[in-house]
Amino acid sequence: MPSWCIVSTEYDVDLRALYARRLAQLGVNHSLSCKNGSLFVTVRGSNALNTMAAVSAKVLCRDLQYFVLAAFTDRMPLSLYDKQTALTSALHLARAHEDLLPVEQGLVAFLENTRDLCLEGYLRFRLKSLLTLWQLCVEQAAADILLKKDINDLIATLNACCNQRESKISELQVCIHADGSCTLTDDSLIRIEYVDCSIEGIVTLLVNMAPEHLIVYDLSGRDENSLTQAIARVFGGRARIYR
Repeated sequence: MPSWCIVSTEYDVDLRALYARRLAQLGVNHSLSCKNGSLFVTVRGSNALNTMAAVSAKVLCRDLQYFVLAAFTDRMPLSLYDKQTALTSALHLARAHEDLLPVEQGLVAFLENTRDLCLEGYLRFRLKSLLTLWQLCVEQAAADILLKKDINDLIATLNACCNQRESKISELQVCIHADGSCTLTDDSLIRIEYVDCSIEGIVTLLVNMAPEHLIVYDLSGRDENSLTQAIARVFGGRARIYR
């Protein structure tokens, strides 16, 4: 009956509880014991090595993932609330890119030749690409938060400008298409086509055109279209939205 010694000096986790839960999920015969901060795992059966690799992969990639992402997030220049939001988003991103098979295969080769597994050491030296992916997930989540803040600041500024400007056009129609393009038509039926409709570009253009009434036809097919939402926030009562 092969046994392995599992240790972690960096993460304050209950290794016995983690391995007990993962082994129970597989329904394999096993025994666990702890001594001097180390967990000793004995797996019974002919497939013990593959079982231990599968269980350890889930402990590394799922159970410890939160702690690693939390450490990465804590280094971001964000408020506590934004860090919590970024961590949740990073977890979703990381899970969406999860691939346990190569991790299990690497653990089979590793655990076949040794009976000792230091979790943080294995992550740091043998799963560098996974740590890099998790770091990128955190950076993407943080960048999304900062981008939303910039957009909110821009919308607030444009809303103030919109309220101060005198109307130049009686009515302006905006049609937002499913492919991301949009069409602007004024009250004299002059039509302008835009292929790439960024929030900053289109909303700034609309503010400069200063329509008294703005009619938006949202044909994007999305329940929440960021461009439509931005227009509604900037123009308030001047804008009518049709989906």
